[in-house]
Amino acid sequence: MANGFFPTYRVGKKVEVTLEEEILRDVWFPATVVEDLGNNRFLVEYKELQRVSIDHLHIRPSAPQFTVTSFGLLEKVDAFYDFGWWSGVITKKLTDSRYVVYFKQTNKVKEFSHLELRPHVEWKDDGWFTTRQVSN
Repeated sequence: MANGFFPTYRVGKKVEVTLEEEILRDVWFPATVVEDLGNNRFLVEYKELQRVSIDHLHIRPSAPQFTVTSFGLLEKVDAFYDFGWWSGVITKKLTDSRYVVYFKQTNKVKEFSHLELRPHVEWKDDGWFTTRQVSN
């Protein structure tokens, strides 16, 4: 963090967490802080009542909502499926605001509606960053 301190997350705060498992490394799951365990560790609840202890490197605030009218070919996006936000690339634009997204970590493609996608976002130095200009 830029200021040398790690953010604190109060009990009940909506956050996103990522797990240590290789295939889930770039997946961010919506979660709720259940308890501050001290030493920059938090107990969170995610994926339909599953609880896990997370350190400060694997937790971030919930991403802001973005207003995006369409996504471009080869644009990096986050797609919501299997309870989390997966990072992928749009490989095909379909009709009716649908897209085909490729996921490098699983080497799979999946079709999504526009509402299941957001611009790819990253949390760095206490702020959200994305590769596109959007209004939030």
